[in-house]
Formats: sequence, structure tokens, C-alpha cells
Amino acid sequence: MAPVAGYIILSGGLAFLILIGVLTILILYEWNGICEKKPLSLLFFVQVFCSLLLMFQISENSPYIDYSIISSLISIAAVSFLIKAKVRWALLGFLYAIIPTLCFLIIQQNYGGVVLLWMMLVIWAMDTGGYFAGKN
Repeated sequence: MAPVAGYIILSGGLAFLILIGVLTILILYEWNGICEKKPLSLLFFVQVFCSLLLMFQISENSPYIDYSIISSLISIAAVSFLIKAKVRWALLGFLYAIIPTLCFLIIQQNYGGVVLLWMMLVIWAMDTGGYFAGKN
């Protein structure tokens, strides 16, 4: 799986956007599974829609990203209020998923896939080292 991810990170383009989109959807699914009774709810779909909208706008260098972030937060707060979910956890889950997503996209656009792949390799090495250090 790592060679495929490495190739996609280095090549960028539509495959990279799809990979990041799928990972963002999985993050939101897991977050809603922890914080809500049902992970697949109207709130989840609104979070996914807002995340994908922001991803598209970052990838296209849209000048309206500020308005989209604000409208996404308002939409998620409104939907969570309507379905009687906890607004705080809905907004935190959205931010928890979208901040690394947007960072990956911005790093990929500005510095290329090599820097992003290097960052991922360092994180994987640190995670593996922490696992083995924690076993002892």
C-alpha cells in the first residue's frame, strides 16, 4: 500500500485529490461513529460535502475560500442544531478532518510531492519507532 500511496503523492493531480478525499471521508466517518449514535447521518453528509467543496476550491486556487469556510461552519452548526447533535463536536470533527486535508493540498501545490512524501516518511518512521519503544 505504501508504494501506491507514494506514487500517488508524487504524481499529484486527480489521483491525489481522490486519495485525500477518501481519507477525509474516512476521518469524518470515524469521528461521527465516536461522537454520534449513527456515523451515517445527515450531519456526516453535510460535513463530507463541505470538505469536498473546500478541497476543490483549494485545488483550483479559488479566491472565495474564506467565504466557503465560514459558510461550511455555519451549515454544519445549523444541521447539527436541527438534528439535535452536539454542535461543538460536529464543528470540531469537521475541523479535525479538514485542517490536515487542506494542509496536504497546500503543501502539494506549493512544494510538490517530494516534500509531502518526505513528511509522510518521517511520520511513518516516528510512528513505527514509537510503537517499538512503547513495547519495552
